[in-house]
Amino acid sequence: MRQIILVSHGNMAEGMVNTIEMISGKHDNLQAFSMSAKQTPDYIYSSVKSIVDKFSDKDEIYIFSDIAGGSVNTEAMKFIKYNNVHLISGMNLPIVIDCLLSDGKNIKQLLKAGKDSLDEIKAKKYTEDNIWEE
Repeated sequence: MRQIILVSHGNMAEGMVNTIEMISGKHDNLQAFSMSAKQTPDYIYSSVKSIVDKFSDKDEIYIFSDIAGGSVNTEAMKFIKYNNVHLISGMNLPIVIDCLLSDGKNIKQLLKAGKDSLDEIKAKKYTEDNIWEE
């Protein structure tokens, strides 16, 4: 089974879970851990380890972190020694939802979907015919 773990500074990870549940309901294979200003980075490692140890070797584990090179990401890097763990930094809502809902996509497809979700929205004119025009 695909297991998804979100890790972040502040409340980002829990906020993403909250938003995902609002869009697509509760998911038993989705966990989130956020490091507050009062916690040390080891909080992330020990929290993730406590659930990773419960997963099977057959589980595919995706860990999404907020920013590459940050302390949270550095703690999550300790799990990439396992063949069934994928660590993706720079998480955004579209890539996490895609990973959660599309079991058949591989890592390259997920990364492309996450990158493709980024776009600049220009001001457009809304016509009487419900058509957006530039």
